[in-house]
Formats: sequence, structure tokens, C-alpha cells
Amino acid sequence: MINSAIHPYQNLRLLEKIETDYGAKKPEWLLYWLKRGTKTLEELIEHYNKGGNYVFGDAITAADVFLYPQIYNAKNRFNLDLNPYPNVSRIFANLAKVKEFQDSAP
Repeated sequence: MINSAIHPYQNLRLLEKIETDYGAKKPEWLLYWLKRGTKTLEELIEHYNKGGNYVFGDAITAADVFLYPQIYNAKNRFNLDLNPYPNVSRIFANLAKVKEFQDSAP
């Protein structure tokens, strides 16, 4: 879900093409899709996580490896407000404390 529903819309070449060909403003167009994808991610985490520190509980999985850079970019590059997504926000904050995720941040 993260790789297919959130990531492609953050690709700068795609954003430039959308703006050039269709006149859509990057932040508004992108935020629509980021909010939609992050809302779905929030719902999936609510269903499967049950309060763990990471996407699928208390062990880091590939889902966390996908989540961190996408939410990092959505929050820091495109100003996505994470307040409506408490589970995503909590997991992102937990991942931000992990050295390997800190080292991988842009």
C-alpha cells in the first residue's frame, strides 16, 4: 500500500509533469493523494497493529522500511499534517528514534 499508493505521487518528475501538462499545483494535488493514502494506512494500522511500536507490532518489518521515508517526505517536504493520523505519527516517531532510520534520513 505504501509503495504503490503514496510513493509514486512524491516523485518529482511526476509532479513536474502534472504541473506542466495539466496546470495542477503540486502541493494541492499531492496533498490530496497523500491524505488519502495516509488515511488508508492509518486504518490498516488501526486494524492490524493493536498498539505496537511499529507497523505490525514490536518488530521492525519491511512495512516500516517503506513507511519511514514516505512519511518523512510527506511531513517535511510537503507539510502533511500528521495530527489526523495518530498511529502513523506514533510509528513514525518510534522509527525516528532508531539509529538506522536516523542515518538514512535525507
